[in-house]
Parts: sequence; C-alpha cells; structure tokens
Amino acid sequence: MSDRGVRRALMALLLVACATGCRRSAPAPEVGTPSATKQAVAPGTIAAVVLARTGKVELSRNGGGWSDARVGDQLVPSDALRTEAGEAELGLGPVHMRLHESSAVRV
Repeated sequence: MSDRGVRRALMALLLVACATGCRRSAPAPEVGTPSATKQAVAPGTIAAVVLARTGKVELSRNGGGWSDARVGDQLVPSDALRTEAGEAELGLGPVHMRLHESSAVRV
C-alpha cells in the first residue's frame, strides 16, 4: 500500500473514531430560568449557582435536610450539593465545575 493509501485509511479510521466518540445517549441537562425557590443572598456574599442539572441532584442548606436542587439555586458558605444518579454544573464567577454521578461538594 502506498503512503497515500495509508494516509487515506488513517484519516477514515480517525473520522469513524471521532463520529463514534461524539455520540452520547445521556439526557439533555435541565437548563432554564432561575428557580423561584432560590435562597436570598446578602449583597457582597459569594454564591455558587446551579447552572444545569440532569437526574437526581440535591441541595442541603446550612447542614440541614436534602431537597431537590433546581437550576438557578444559589449556594453560600455551609451549603452542600450532591448527585446520586445525576450530574450538575455549578458556576462561581468565571469558574464552572461539573459534578458527575455520586459526587458531593460543600461551599
């Protein structure tokens, strides 16, 4: 096989690998308007914001019980977020963080 044939075969293999790897069957994340139940944050307080979520994602305020987290919920120091069979994306200013399945974070 010539160099040209080898290059074509490698390019075809690369395209097939990219096309296969780009397919993802995960459900689309919930993205939308901020939640009406978000916590009031005092001016000057740093707060992380739930930007997106899929599956089961829960929020605990100040060490209390767990409830469903919603897009737009704000987390302040002493709040926590956990994922069971789900994922969440948090934003804190220009920084974004993704929590994958079975993860937890405390602010």
